[in-house]
Amino acid sequence: MRDDCGRQPAGLDPAGRVAWPLPKLGFDLEGVAIERLHIQDGRATLADAANGSRVVLDKLEFNGEMRSLAGPVKGDGSFVLEGERYPYRVFTTRAGADSGVKVRLAVDSANRPLTAEADVTIWVERGTPRFEGSVQFARPVGRAPAGAQSLVVDSWRLSSRVKGDSTAAVLEQIEFQYGPDDRAIKLKGTANL
Repeated sequence: MRDDCGRQPAGLDPAGRVAWPLPKLGFDLEGVAIERLHIQDGRATLADAANGSRVVLDKLEFNGEMRSLAGPVKGDGSFVLEGERYPYRVFTTRAGADSGVKVRLAVDSANRPLTAEADVTIWVERGTPRFEGSVQFARPVGRAPAGAQSLVVDSWRLSSRVKGDSTAAVLEQIEFQYGPDDRAIKLKGTANL
């Protein structure tokens, strides 16, 4: 599968293995360091060949640093997905052959009071990406829209442990909290995706 410019996108092949269209480099990834990295007006295409789905991140921006091409990476930026801008912050550890890479990612919505955070470890086992960690989605307390019955919109938070690969994920220790801590409604559970 190629994008509209004839390039091979990054993503998953039909068997769920990582398809990463980078050329083989003839040097040690640890030997290159980038003190300051600035990407402006970039584009990233992620594809899943098994079901034909694609995600295109337009107007990709990044400001940060790479201690080596194997990591760690630290920075922030934004991207546009389906016309909406999403600021983000990212931190990764150095990629280890046996331990994978730890990733902390926080994404905000510029148009809605909504945040998503992930703190996961990702590794590739026989070409298949696997991950394990925690995720959280939250809406802070805010002002209600004009004409609403209440003056404020209550906050909510959904958090979970997550474990999976390119084909399935298990959400364990799911906790949903609606409202402020002192009078919150709380639900707990588990789910398979």
